[in-house]
Amino acid sequence: MKTEFIHLHLHTIYSILDGMIKIENLIKKVKEEGMPGVAITDHGSISGAINFYEKALENEIKPIIGAELYITNDRHIKSKAKLEQEDLRYTGYHLLLLAKDIEGYKNLCKLITIGYTEGFYYKPRIDKEVLSKYSKGLIMLSSCLAGEIPQAILKDDEKKLKEALDYYLSIFGKDNFYIELQYHNLEEQRKVNTKLIQLSKKLNLKRVITNDAHYLLKEHANPHDILLCIQTKKRIDEPNRLRFKTQEFYLKSYNELYNIWGDDFKDAFLNTLEILEKANLELKLNSIYYLPKYTVNGKEIDSFEFLKKLCLENLPKKYPNPDQNIIDRMEYELKVINDMGFSDYFLIVWDFINWAKSKGIPVGPGRGSVGGSLVAYLIGITNVDPLKYGLLFERFLNPGRKSLPDIDTDFCQLRRDEVIEYITEKYGKTKVAHIGTFGTLKAKAAIRDATRVLGYPASFGDYLAKMIPFNYSIKEALQENKELQKEYHENKDVRKVIDIAIEIEGVIRNQSVHAAGVVISSVDLDELTPLIKQNEVIATAYDMTAIEKLGLVKMDFLGLRTLSVIDDTVKLIKKINNVDLDIYNLNLEDEKVYELLSNGQTVGVFQLESSGMQKLLKELKPSNIYEIISAIALYRPGPLESGLVKQFIQSKHDKSKINYLHPDLEEILRETYGVIVYQEQIMQIAVKFAKFTLSQADDLRKAMGKKKPEIMEKYKEIFIKGCIENGYSEELAKTLFDIIEKFAGYGFNKSHSAAYGIITYITAYLKAHYPHEFLASLLKSVESNPDKLKIFLNEALELNIKVLPPDINKSEENFSVEIQNNQKYIRYGLLGIKGLGQAAINEIISKRSKKPFSDIQDFILRVSNQIINKKTLEILILSGCFDSLHPNRLELYKNIDTILNLAKSKSSTLFSITKNNSNAVNNNIAHSQTEEKNKLLEILKLEKETLGIYLSDHPVNIIKKNNNLKLPSISQIKKDYLEKEEKLQEEITLIGVITDIKESYTKKGKMATFILDDPTDVIEVIAYPLVYQKFKNYLKENEIIIVKGKIEIEKTNMEEQEENEENFKIIANEIYLFNDFIGKNNNTNLIDTNLNKINPFMKLSIFIEFNNNIINNNISNIRDFLSTLRNLTTPYDKINEISKFNTNNSEYISVTIEIYTNEKYQKIETNRYIPFDSVEIIKSFVNSLKLENINVILELAT
Repeated sequence: MKTEFIHLHLHTIYSILDGMIKIENLIKKVKEEGMPGVAITDHGSISGAINFYEKALENEIKPIIGAELYITNDRHIKSKAKLEQEDLRYTGYHLLLLAKDIEGYKNLCKLITIGYTEGFYYKPRIDKEVLSKYSKGLIMLSSCLAGEIPQAILKDDEKKLKEALDYYLSIFGKDNFYIELQYHNLEEQRKVNTKLIQLSKKLNLKRVITNDAHYLLKEHANPHDILLCIQTKKRIDEPNRLRFKTQEFYLKSYNELYNIWGDDFKDAFLNTLEILEKANLELKLNSIYYLPKYTVNGKEIDSFEFLKKLCLENLPKKYPNPDQNIIDRMEYELKVINDMGFSDYFLIVWDFINWAKSKGIPVGPGRGSVGGSLVAYLIGITNVDPLKYGLLFERFLNPGRKSLPDIDTDFCQLRRDEVIEYITEKYGKTKVAHIGTFGTLKAKAAIRDATRVLGYPASFGDYLAKMIPFNYSIKEALQENKELQKEYHENKDVRKVIDIAIEIEGVIRNQSVHAAGVVISSVDLDELTPLIKQNEVIATAYDMTAIEKLGLVKMDFLGLRTLSVIDDTVKLIKKINNVDLDIYNLNLEDEKVYELLSNGQTVGVFQLESSGMQKLLKELKPSNIYEIISAIALYRPGPLESGLVKQFIQSKHDKSKINYLHPDLEEILRETYGVIVYQEQIMQIAVKFAKFTLSQADDLRKAMGKKKPEIMEKYKEIFIKGCIENGYSEELAKTLFDIIEKFAGYGFNKSHSAAYGIITYITAYLKAHYPHEFLASLLKSVESNPDKLKIFLNEALELNIKVLPPDINKSEENFSVEIQNNQKYIRYGLLGIKGLGQAAINEIISKRSKKPFSDIQDFILRVSNQIINKKTLEILILSGCFDSLHPNRLELYKNIDTILNLAKSKSSTLFSITKNNSNAVNNNIAHSQTEEKNKLLEILKLEKETLGIYLSDHPVNIIKKNNNLKLPSISQIKKDYLEKEEKLQEEITLIGVITDIKESYTKKGKMATFILDDPTDVIEVIAYPLVYQKFKNYLKENEIIIVKGKIEIEKTNMEEQEENEENFKIIANEIYLFNDFIGKNNNTNLIDTNLNKINPFMKLSIFIEFNNNIINNNISNIRDFLSTLRNLTTPYDKINEISKFNTNNSEYISVTIEIYTNEKYQKIETNRYIPFDSVEIIKSFVNSLKLENINVILELAT
């Protein structure tokens, strides 16, 4: 039964971190309530409109697209003080508008665009000038309490109230203006409603009931409050934070609202249906493409004939003797492209790629499914031969399914923007924009956010988040993970967090600009989509999915660092070796390449850099390009976890392990040793066995990706029937379908893998044959990233390649290759020196090009002191630029004022006197080996400040060497732990330098994360509150410390990035200053022992802490224990965190026990001596906790 009311004011998840109504749930609820329509009115946005429009129509609900905009008197005024002086809300008043028709929709798009691109100040604001211009086709409601009319009423400002009413009525007229009545049990609304009701009667204005819904159900009020805390970065228990005063902001039923307002407001309910009748917006979705026509010199051409001409011109270049199969494939593809109307699309892409190449901008060989197109290969869009690699055109463009092709292109990272500027100029600024995107709260993030807001420690959130498998929702994880189920049912804290996290999961967290997506239109974009502006970049307010449904053409312009590295390497090879290297015509069977890969020496090699991939390559030992392509496809969570990778490797080395279900599969799976690796293989199986066309096979592939049971059942029937008709048994058909259905979740796009495999091979070839040039280019590409610099510098060390420090006479702008005595070196570049600007670099290179600098005086006298000032000179000295002229950089630095004064006086004797050792200045700057050694740590510290890294040496190297300290390096630890993950249970000890300390707060107090840096790598360290509290005085930038703790590994798959990575972290248990650690280890032996091995005759002390705020069922044991140890003080919550969630009463305990010799604890004031007879009490207490793997550390005096 249809109700006599619809909702006209509500906020979906597109009112970011304010609304939490998900569109699918909204439509379902509206349908259940019997409402014939509904409006969405997000804050300054219609970003959810396309999804909403489609979902509503699918469910026979009439959609109304609207927005709650922000309006001010002058959108150009962006001064808080000035706006408040004029008694204006600095974010503007709320203004609710609804689109009646396509004109109204277009005007809404233009208003939102103006708000973002011209009026943005805290919020996207419009003013009355633009509202007057773009008001046609729109209905206005008087808005909530934040509207201009309600605000005038609240301030008893009759003048402003009249002015506002007169203005809005003059714009919209009485037919399109409605008084909006809301009631959420707020005192202010009583006052506003009383006046609004009077006005509606006095001025004969229509009125409507709305409820300003921000969440769907009443019980969602608490999750919504959590959302507001996430928005404002507050905890739930913080006073004076943003919160809604009542819990009435939900989607109320007609009966609930009728009970509030009653019969006297029957007209206000019926008027919502009147608005529904007026709103007849029709959007043309999935039916038209706004694709520009390709032009030559501004004139339109026959695009298909032009495309065909390009193909025929390039055919003999790619295939000198093309056979009929090649010609047939070309003609088939051209016909499909023409029939689908995409000739212009191909030419647009060809044009900007061709332009980029003509300007020397490196372009990738291909990306994504376009690698399957022969036409794309012929005209130079790709550099992947689809025939050689067995790639399918239908995987790219399916003639049976009318959808836009998707050609993504990789460009040199440094010059990608030039290509976007080119197309913007060619097609017009109003027709080209970046594409917007939305970040949502995924399962793990929702849990961590809920944990933080509710005041639990971060470790609790991490503990729960780790129980969520990759790509699972929280509900799915609850079904699959028994441990999570147990915690959820037995622990009220876990249940509290999970219940909240489930409600906020999937909510939009932020709006941003897509990293690569650009849209090119034949019409002005703001007629189809609102535009936003972020960091001066114009982007669509709709995401990629909505853009494509509107018919706008999306293209990805990606910046790939590796292309810059390849280009720089090729240029260096030419410069240093006088070799012209054609990277797309390399020997693909080069032994040195496969030896390098098989040894896992892939630091810097595209897609193969991670430790996990290195391990895979060592086991696989690839011997051809096809295996490289397969390795790229296989190194993802699905294949790794399913055992596919292991099966592939075993089958490669032992062909007897290959088992084809049917002999006809061999032709399809031979290349991948009987394993289904690619989506294209699934398509080929469907064609071979079930007589599918390639177009139908692509439909099957796509359906399998969606995993919808009803669709899969339909395809299963067709597949089995096709197999039987083709002469195969029903049993084989069923088994085969089950196999491809299972593998469909793991299958990878071969076209993409092949294109990236080519880049991989190129980088491996460059590293194998030209390591100096390749590493110099790699270092150049990351000179602003100290962590990456360190990795590549360490790789140079591994390859016995010496990286020379920056030199005032020899360093070029970037890292370069230098030859000395027929030996190649890499020289550090001037751009890598922090604080040294481009002007200073240009000045140095210019002046020394005429004659090298002979000493620092010569340098000071010849360069411009307007460009090279005292600060710049200090930077150059500390970075080592003058080491070749004056070896003692520290003394040079300390005497800089003396040097500058003498240089300015143009004393010709300064440095001759220095060299003759006969002047007081000489005594200050003379080189002393002993002094240099003693001050090396200080020099390195200053060096790092200027270079961002330690270059000439590393403090850790010096300390290890001087103290014979044998601790593993960070890089070695990472390798060991990836190879043997059982090591994750072991405690490790590392030495390093602290950098990048970040402190944060949890319910249990302050904690910190920081980076530990050693000569080989860096690793993140987490010090939870108890550890932080004990060791916080050690946590200072550039402090050299030793950390004891356990490793955690988070594997991340980054298919859209240049590499796959593993994120390593150490959860710290103890932190020492290196001097303390060395002193302690010189006097004691550390022994790990089990509790049962404690010698009761040893004198021991104990340090125990537990969280007094959270109590468990062992309370009597704890009380007894603390009673016995009544003098024990607990200045820290805990040291090493061992969390155990009680299964009986849903409460949890955190306890730490450390047992040491009494001598140790005499050094710590806050601890008390415990007699040896307490050992049995200790043992009894620990055993009562039933914690696993408890070790007690004894320190025995030597």
